[in-house]
Amino acid sequence: MTVSQRFEKLNGSEVSREVLENIIADAKKANETEIVYRLSKILLDNPNSEEFYIELKKYPKALNAPLKKVDCTEVLNDNGTLKKGWSFENGSFFSAKKNTSEVTTDFTEKELKALGVPFIENPTTVDDEVYFLGKPVSSEDIYKMITDKMVSLVKNATGFGYKKKWGDYEYYEKDGFLIPFNFVTKKEYRGVNFLMLKDSDLYSVYDNPYFLTLKQVKERKGTIKKGAKAKSVIYFTLLFKFVDKKKNIDFGTYDKKKMIAFLKKNKISEKQFNLVVRQVPIIKYYNVFNGSDIEGIDFKLDTLKVGKVYKSEESKSHKKNEVAELILKHQPKPSPSLSHGGNRAFYRPSTDSIKMPRLNSFETPNDYYRTLFHELSHSTGHPSRLKRDFTGKFGSKSYAKEELIAEFGAVFLSAQAGIIWHSDKNHAEYLKNWLSVLKFAEDDKRFLMRAASQAQKSTDLILNLNKDNEPAFYKDLIKLVKSKPKKKPEPKQMQLALAGQKLTSSVEKFTPEIPKIKEEAQPAETFLAAPIVFDTPQETESFIKQEEPTVTEKKPKPVQPQLKQNSGSSLADKLLERQNKVYEYYNISDEYISAFLGKIEKKEKESVVITLTGGQGSGKTRKTFRFMNALAKNYRVGHGSLEEHPDSTLYWDKVYEYIDDDSFSNISNPVIESVEDLDTLIKNNDVIVIDSFAKMQELEKGFEIDKDLRKKYDGKLFLVIFQQTADGKMRGGTKSQYDADIVLFTEKFNDYTKSYIYPDKNRYQKTPLHELRYNIYSGELQKIEEEKEE
Repeated sequence: MTVSQRFEKLNGSEVSREVLENIIADAKKANETEIVYRLSKILLDNPNSEEFYIELKKYPKALNAPLKKVDCTEVLNDNGTLKKGWSFENGSFFSAKKNTSEVTTDFTEKELKALGVPFIENPTTVDDEVYFLGKPVSSEDIYKMITDKMVSLVKNATGFGYKKKWGDYEYYEKDGFLIPFNFVTKKEYRGVNFLMLKDSDLYSVYDNPYFLTLKQVKERKGTIKKGAKAKSVIYFTLLFKFVDKKKNIDFGTYDKKKMIAFLKKNKISEKQFNLVVRQVPIIKYYNVFNGSDIEGIDFKLDTLKVGKVYKSEESKSHKKNEVAELILKHQPKPSPSLSHGGNRAFYRPSTDSIKMPRLNSFETPNDYYRTLFHELSHSTGHPSRLKRDFTGKFGSKSYAKEELIAEFGAVFLSAQAGIIWHSDKNHAEYLKNWLSVLKFAEDDKRFLMRAASQAQKSTDLILNLNKDNEPAFYKDLIKLVKSKPKKKPEPKQMQLALAGQKLTSSVEKFTPEIPKIKEEAQPAETFLAAPIVFDTPQETESFIKQEEPTVTEKKPKPVQPQLKQNSGSSLADKLLERQNKVYEYYNISDEYISAFLGKIEKKEKESVVITLTGGQGSGKTRKTFRFMNALAKNYRVGHGSLEEHPDSTLYWDKVYEYIDDDSFSNISNPVIESVEDLDTLIKNNDVIVIDSFAKMQELEKGFEIDKDLRKKYDGKLFLVIFQQTADGKMRGGTKSQYDADIVLFTEKFNDYTKSYIYPDKNRYQKTPLHELRYNIYSGELQKIEEEKEE
């Protein structure tokens, strides 16, 4: 058996470290460089493991492909790591080009287009008003950015989160939009960019759906509001690369014409282009601003009707959604059969059929369509369509991926129909499946992106796109809007039209096909849609929640007590003053830090002080930078770094590790050499971090929290770090430490991943303090119950 055969046989097997070491040794003798590198990486990444379960990634080119092998000693060090100047990309070794930060993507051009990622040709020279290119970064950085965003969306996609936003009403409280658009091209952002432009969750509704680059805003004489945050849009381009080691040539360009000219100069025919030139997809991003954050531009929002949600007081009406019906009508044939009855929703691959409860079994009509879109997305995986894997069992990676495809597909389709998507499923199996999705996403950084790619393919198939990528239902959608009477219009939820397109003169009236079903009226019920797609008798059942009819009694509003004005300083006088007063609280973007610290008031008089105390190596610095990053999303943050010089490499290592791109511009870190320097820092910022109090006392003897910070300045938020000695004493004394509004301590463990912060005092926290522990390593709240079990 050859070394290559032994390597391929490893896939799906459990082997010992010794077995892998033997294969590596034989691979070195046989000059199988790829095998040496890939197996060595497994051993080096897991130095304490003796047993391994191997899953080999399949690259487009097999190991036995008739290619010239790269010499092992030329590419790898003795321990199997890459030598300087070499990279391993898509199953092959390449000499790294000098002066470039590019890292190639392992997605093909076809896969990137399926992800909804637009292609931009020759981005280094393009002079098109549509694009404002961001600074190139590595593909891995962009993948992480996309994955982090999608993970946050998935985390918020479970439970009954929508009820917190919309109360008892199905529709939105005000007019809004569901689909993000490029303002210049008027084209929709699709796939991964649809998700990247969502605010914090999949429920997001835009007041203005248009996005522009900074360049586009300036060209249209607009201005960006102070404090506005840009969002990232992903695109890809092609890098043309020619390498000839014998002639020591390594040339790359994004401009195809330049590459052709280069080949001619080196006496290579243009006909040989595809044989000698590698075309490498490179993923990048640029920044855009939402129209709501832009002043001075007329967006003409009244002309945009696609994906529009209208304010409505309707919540229990069981009228069909006409746009959703149009989508169903225009899906390509043959489509899966649809039948109604029972209390479960599922797709059965063997019969290519969807079974749904009847419309009036759902709490609202749009709950019906959301569930139907989920099952319809499953049906696109049928062998006659996109041919996806339906064999996975519950809890497996393939099962989780298929469920994610169906949910993302339901999101995309719901947006087209003007339906605010939410998940109303909260039964245990559903939530368990989402937890496995997050686990797989953590282990495989491409997992969520590939699921989004498949979901976009699924959506495109159902929408039956034409050559211009327009859904087939658009032609009837225009007729639908035109046919509405002017004096007595239908509910605004149905008034959808194409963006920027004139209505036709046709007055054809759309009448949805409603099947005649002879049966007794059914009571209104809440249906929890089952995610199961397997063709087995053991399909997971969902249950109908019977609700008793409720009678709402109209109660008179309580009469406010008439307060008598006295001397002007009584409680009664002050209560009168406070009745119309608006109180402001700090908006902390990190959900865990926000929950841990509580609802902190932004005072008009005096300031709020937080103290954090811990010994050396307890994680104070990690927490401090996380705190700054979270607050810098919305406020100006000043860092008085007295422990570490703000220009040192140690300081900047922490900056690169913890500070996001959109927080950089809001953080300042001048050198603090006097109280005057600190005073300037405080006056120029909203949030001030002082590290540390002991060093501050060295600059100003007698410096105290209460008199020199809290009572001296108005409307500020301070975080002051206290150092703790080995015997548990505070450097600088404990008086100032306990003068703070919030007093925090660190609990240090030998295993630093277990170290946490706990509150000793917090005036703004309603949760019992003994229940609050912030894990410094993970940046999340720690469950007390788990610790007890451990």
